[in-house]
Amino acid sequence: MTCSTRKRATLTIATMVITTMFCAAGLVCATGAEAKGKPQFMIKFEPGTTTIIHNERAIMKAAMYAVEKGYTLQIEGFSCLADADASAAPTFRLDLAGKRAEEVRTRIMKYGVPSNNVYSISYERGQCAAVITVLK
Repeated sequence: MTCSTRKRATLTIATMVITTMFCAAGLVCATGAEAKGKPQFMIKFEPGTTTIIHNERAIMKAAMYAVEKGYTLQIEGFSCLADADASAAPTFRLDLAGKRAEEVRTRIMKYGVPSNNVYSISYERGQCAAVITVLK
């Protein structure tokens, strides 16, 4: 599958660097680390909020993987610079990223995914988004 890359987010976690390229369609084109080669879906948010802009369909598709095949879903919540001015504490952005991941997790569970098949992680910076990765 080929797609045009819109944005690239790079995160450093301990000694591991994860680079993700996002497509216009809401799918993640390429990613490093654990998620490589696994289906991913991007959910965008209004800056500074936990309000999803679009892509409820991506949440449904991810939920279908978990329900039909018994897969586990990893939800990564991110915050971005547009979420707060430069003087905002990193804890504010990290908390917002966690709330975004939890919002997506809650919506996924409404489609019948058991809570033990969904877990979330939050990052202080990146996209104003959450990324759902289907883990087998």
